Amino acid sequence: MLRLVLALALSLSATSALACSFDVGGPYEPGVVTGDIAIGDIPRPILSDAHLTRGTEPPGSSCDDAGTLSFRVGLPDGFEPGIGEFGLLLDVVEGDDAYHIFPDVPIALRSDEGGGTARVFFAWLDGAPRDHVRLKMTVEVRFVYGTRQGPPGAFRIE
Repeated sequence: MLRLVLALALSLSATSALACSFDVGGPYEPGVVTGDIAIGDIPRPILSDAHLTRGTEPPGSSCDDAGTLSFRVGLPDGFEPGIGEFGLLLDVVEGDDAYHIFPDVPIALRSDEGGGTARVFFAWLDGAPRDHVRLKMTVEVRFVYGTRQGPPGAFRIE
């Protein structure tokens, strides 16, 4: 199982923005799949470039109260169809998702730079460090193609 360990990084910004907006994407809608991929041929996600931040201020402090998690997910080189035709399903298999970071439905992926990778981003109301709940979980990540799921990759948050 592929493991990606996320190190805790605190955002120490001293300024607060007047408004906060995150583009976290939307749900995956299978629609019409263009390829004919057999269930055994859906690839395992390639996970990389993870970044985790925790909130630094109490709720109501604009973006300073948000926790964020982002990582890159990719297909094997030359794999067709492109990553934009896949959804991504995340499932906490060990530990507790106390902040409900991950949705219960597959999320849509958008290719970055037209390639075989996509940046995935999640945000949650985290609050000030004194209010944080410890994050410790293992998350399985699977590509979804149409209504079929591929094999899992995984990462650990501590």
